[in-house]
Amino acid sequence: MVVFRQMQVNDGGNLWGLTFSSIWLVFDRYRWVNPSNNPGEGIPLDSLPTYTPPYTASADATIITGGTGSVTTIDGVWQFGSVNGSGWNLQLNGIPVTAGFIGTGGIGGVTPVSLIEVNAHGQLFAQGADGVAGGTEAGAIEERGRTADQAARG
Repeated sequence: MVVFRQMQVNDGGNLWGLTFSSIWLVFDRYRWVNPSNNPGEGIPLDSLPTYTPPYTASADATIITGGTGSVTTIDGVWQFGSVNGSGWNLQLNGIPVTAGFIGTGGIGGVTPVSLIEVNAHGQLFAQGADGVAGGTEAGAIEERGRTADQAARG
């Protein structure tokens, strides 16, 4: 988790945060990135995804594997992205999710997954390509996805 001592909206509505180490990060494509410049210097960022709520969650126990298909939570459409090692990148509304709490992705990395499931009243669960899974780790992915969507909505 990144903690900021200052936050601002700049460069056409982009969210910036200044860490306690005096490093500026910008929120781009569901993750915090360290650009080569500071707010107000006009860096080109990827456009925000199309977000068209409300989404109706897939039925509990809906599972997709094998890199194909999609499931839905109130946050949007979750699916497999590009191949990443022995799994696929997890995507929310077409954007890779930087989870880092399941598997080998590391904090801030895009984590490869082998299974995506909706359960527990519409919550997302995922199994890392290395076999690590569970409510706690998967809940971290769900929370990061929700936070990112909230940020994208403004």
